[in-house]
Amino acid sequence: MNRAHPFVRFLAVGVLNTIVGYGLTFGALAFGAPYLAATALGTACGLAVSFAMNRRFTFRHRGSAGSAAVRFAAVSLGCYLAAYPAARAALAGWAASPLTPDQTAAVAGSAIYTLLHYAALRRIVFNSAKSSHESL
Repeated sequence: MNRAHPFVRFLAVGVLNTIVGYGLTFGALAFGAPYLAATALGTACGLAVSFAMNRRFTFRHRGSAGSAAVRFAAVSLGCYLAAYPAARAALAGWAASPLTPDQTAAVAGSAIYTLLHYAALRRIVFNSAKSSHESL
């Protein structure tokens, strides 16, 4: 797996994030949390693990962890704000049985978020040209 393409490694890291994120998102929705709060909780809890694993395993980033963490947080928030509300608006209450409309939107939002997040991590957060002058 270590020699796999970065997108394959990114997807492997994403499996763990998905388990954590969906578990918390669906759990929060089951307990009556609003959609945006539930998806924010699920997303936020996976971010610390995602940052650490993607930094070292996926992109093999050797630059400053601190500045990469700031970029990671900004990019992750931007991707979240672009993906999840757009998915919910686009689906307009439609549900894929047996999911609720909010669960369906969360799944669609996750797909959009994944593609946006990979591109942004690769180009903005863990870009080797951006980090080549930074130290560990």
